[in-house]
Amino acid sequence: MNEHPNTKVSSSLLETQLTEWLRRKRRLEGPAYLLGAIGMLFFGLLVFAATALFTFVAFCIGWAGMAAGWQVVTNQPVWSFPQTGIAWLTAAFLALLFVQTARSNWWERGDIPEGVWSIYSSRDNPPSATATAVGIGRVATDILSTGPRLLYSAWLTFGKSRRRWQLNVGPSARVLAVLLNADKSVPRPLLAEQLPPALHWPNVERELHEIEGVHFLERGLTLSQELRSELNQITHAPA
Repeated sequence: MNEHPNTKVSSSLLETQLTEWLRRKRRLEGPAYLLGAIGMLFFGLLVFAATALFTFVAFCIGWAGMAAGWQVVTNQPVWSFPQTGIAWLTAAFLALLFVQTARSNWWERGDIPEGVWSIYSSRDNPPSATATAVGIGRVATDILSTGPRLLYSAWLTFGKSRRRWQLNVGPSARVLAVLLNADKSVPRPLLAEQLPPALHWPNVERELHEIEGVHFLERGLTLSQELRSELNQITHAPA
């Protein structure tokens, strides 16, 4: 197999420097992500509890209104208060908020359709009542989904912290050394050849996703200009 023309053999010193850089990165970012997850979990639980209370009270007010209307229409009072039923309805509503948060993308949240605000309307483009209703509904959903989003983000951040602690710095440093010496993207088969036979390339590539600045292209892997500059400063710094 022909070697990539722009790939140079990495020295042991370069791999040692990158290994130490990854270890420092692991020591710093692992606890940082863990603290961030704990903070988001704490505030997420507070906001979620407030959302649950608000939803329960809103359902109670709605039931009271319907009961009053029923009494006016039928002249028959509603004696029992369905506290358990409203509690289950609140739990189902909160579960749907979690499902909506997990299924939606971040760029879809808060996306207000055209024709909502009167400032953007004109004689040729009047405000739409349907778009306004959809916009109000999305704003209300965004507000109610704040707690589930914080909890979901806390879970993702905790997973990020765990993956930082479990990062296998040796193979990742070797791949970074090859990418740093290369002027262009390096194909995956050539990168896999630089690893010991016992290491599987898909596992190493999965860990490389945790390093910001590693670009995964169809033709191979490369480094962003920011990461390349940072690594060059580290590897060419005086002892």
